[in-house]
Amino acid sequence: MDYYCYFLIWYIPNKLISHYITTTPELSQNLNSALHALLYIVLHLAGCAYLEYMSINYYIYDLVVITETIIRNHYDFYKLYIYIIHHLVSIYILEMIISQHYLSGFISHHIYLFEISNLAIYGTYHYIKFARYSDGQLFFVKLFQYFWYVYFRVYMFLYNIYNRDDVLKYIYQSSDITSAGLIMIFLTMNVSWSIKLLSGIIRSYGRLL
Repeated sequence: MDYYCYFLIWYIPNKLISHYITTTPELSQNLNSALHALLYIVLHLAGCAYLEYMSINYYIYDLVVITETIIRNHYDFYKLYIYIIHHLVSIYILEMIISQHYLSGFISHHIYLFEISNLAIYGTYHYIKFARYSDGQLFFVKLFQYFWYVYFRVYMFLYNIYNRDDVLKYIYQSSDITSAGLIMIFLTMNVSWSIKLLSGIIRSYGRLL
C-alpha cells in the first residue's frame, strides 16, 4: 500500500500544463487526464509491471482535486459525485488486477481499450473549449467521438465477452458475484455514456436545421 503516497507526482504535469499551455483549470485537468490515458496505453503495450500503480495514484490525485474543487469553490457535490464513484470503482478494479484475479488479463485489456476510447472525449472537450468552429464542424467532431467511443466501449467489450467462453464460464462455475457485477457495471456505464454522447449529437444536429 506504500505506493499510494506517489499520487502527489501528478501535480507536477498539471502545474507544467497550467504554466506553459493553459491557465484554465478545467483545460489543464483535461490535458492531465489525457496524459494519464496516453501513459496507460503506452505502458500497457510495453508490458510495464507498475502500470496499475501509476493509474491508481492518478485516480487518488484526481479525487483530491475533486474534493478541493467542492470545498474551495462551493461546487455542487451532485455534479461531481459520478466522477467520485467512477474513480473509487477504478481503484478497486486496478487492485483486482494487481492481486492476480482470474480475470485480471481480461480486465486489464479492457481498461486499455477504455483509455483509447477516452482520447476522443479529451480531444473533443479541448476542441470545444479552444477552437473556433461552425455548428457543422462541431457536429462532425461529436459524431466521430460517438463512433470512436461506441466501438471501443460497447462493440469491443461485447465482442470479447462473446468470444471469451472462459470469462462467462468462470463466473458461472465459481458464482463470482463480484466479477459478474463488474461486467454489468462496465456495460451499464458504457451504454449510458453512449446514450449521453448520442443526445449531444442530436442537439448539435438540431442547430444545423
